[in-house]
Amino acid sequence: MNSNQFAHIWLETHGLFDKDSDYDGWLGKSVEETWAFIASQGHSGGSAARTFQLLQAIYEAYDNPDDPIWKAYWESDEGRKIKESFEGGRPLPAHPIQVKTAMLVMPNPTPEQLNDPLFEAIWQVIKSWDINVPGYYEGYCGATGSHVMLIFNELKKPE
Repeated sequence: MNSNQFAHIWLETHGLFDKDSDYDGWLGKSVEETWAFIASQGHSGGSAARTFQLLQAIYEAYDNPDDPIWKAYWESDEGRKIKESFEGGRPLPAHPIQVKTAMLVMPNPTPEQLNDPLFEAIWQVIKSWDINVPGYYEGYCGATGSHVMLIFNELKKPE
């Protein structure tokens, strides 16, 4: 059995192609296609694991507004033009895609909020959820502190 066959059986036995799985089975198909592509490049064993580690590192950096690449982007001519359009107190989005699609900026928790018992209680409930927040981004993703803050801010809003 080759690695593609193994990957298909693994995804199938874990229910990732089922209609009631993540995204109606789309996530399983996506993972299978990604696996097949990486295998077609000749990766196996250590190089395959390293490829996935690098992809994860890129994802984490892309999702981190403090990453040096984002900081350099906001200092570039394109980034400065976007910053100028946000003058007047509006928070600057972490990603240019939020500007281009007029999406709202997800709130980030402060260190004090991270230590608030309400924040922790919300996090314990939603940390395993896949969440879609239309208007803030497209598609689903795992719960983050920003998702907690959307709920936290609503609960703390004066009546």
